[in-house]
Amino acid sequence: FLLLLPGLSDGDEVHPWKHVQTSEETHETRIYCNYSLTNNAASKYLYWYQQKAMNNPRYILQLYKASSSANLIRSEEFDGRYTGHLNTSPRITYLSITNTQLSDSAFYYCALSSTIILSKVQLLTKTSEHGKCKRYLH
Repeated sequence: FLLLLPGLSDGDEVHPWKHVQTSEETHETRIYCNYSLTNNAASKYLYWYQQKAMNNPRYILQLYKASSSANLIRSEEFDGRYTGHLNTSPRITYLSITNTQLSDSAFYYCALSSTIILSKVQLLTKTSEHGKCKRYLH
């Protein structure tokens, strides 16, 4: 799912790496996105959002890199289990959720330039036949 709105050039994009990813509850989950920009602006701004069923998306964090310094601003609603990472070469961002819980099941959005361009990944959970919980990313 990719949403393009006025405001950025057609070449500005974000795309999830994989549509399906699995891991066990209590493990770290990483949700990756590639991004591309039509210009080489000194600052790159990427955002992560979470949307649970029947609710509006909630801002998790913002990542930006100015010169050689990477910065992270996290919403007070989300604890330190949620961390963002930003690489400018190659152009990759990922959201890391440590000690992933069933309650983390949701849609996760990677956004470029504050919701102008969104890429959506769904995180689902289910119980395996051995009683352990597994997460599936779509």
